[in-house]
Amino acid sequence: YGAVVQYKSRINRIKRGICSSWLASISPGQGPKIPIWVKSGTMTLPKDPSIPIVMVGPGTGCAIFRAFLQERDHHRKSGIESGDSIFLFGCRHAKMDFLYGEEWASLVSNGTLKYFGVAYSRDSNKKFYVQNLIAQNQWSERIWEFIHKRGGSFYISGAAKKMPQDVRNALKLVVQQQGGFDDEGSEKYLKFLEMKNRFLTETWY
Repeated sequence: YGAVVQYKSRINRIKRGICSSWLASISPGQGPKIPIWVKSGTMTLPKDPSIPIVMVGPGTGCAIFRAFLQERDHHRKSGIESGDSIFLFGCRHAKMDFLYGEEWASLVSNGTLKYFGVAYSRDSNKKFYVQNLIAQNQWSERIWEFIHKRGGSFYISGAAKKMPQDVRNALKLVVQQQGGFDDEGSEKYLKFLEMKNRFLTETWY
């Protein structure tokens, strides 16, 4: 199933998706053949399921982390040791676009997801994003424990505008504040994580 993209612009004009509108105009069995393929992502869970992970995925960036947590939940139910997980999610409004909220709550209650945090960017006068969550002391301490003291991996997924760099900068501050590194040292630390495939980013426009 699919849907035709259609919305009103800021000046109240109807906008329609070019691709979805064209597809909707074609009768089944007629028209050209349209190739469809699945492209493998760049991020995978650690080979050792006992390794802890930190996931930052605002908006639709949560999709891959939902799959990660479903796999870890399956491990837990199968008696396979599964590492602790942190997931920081972000959306505009709690009542409008809090994707899979009940599922995250269930994963926390059954122990699959150890720590879960949400940044609602439009529910207060001051915008609040996932990078602001990371900067909070309780999250900063937890993230440092997971990636440094316990050898965990850090993941970012979502829109490729400002968010990935802002999250990276926030993580760099965590390394400085929790680990005592200076600016140069913290940058080298993040590059070391990247080299070891322990700091992975998958974003899109």
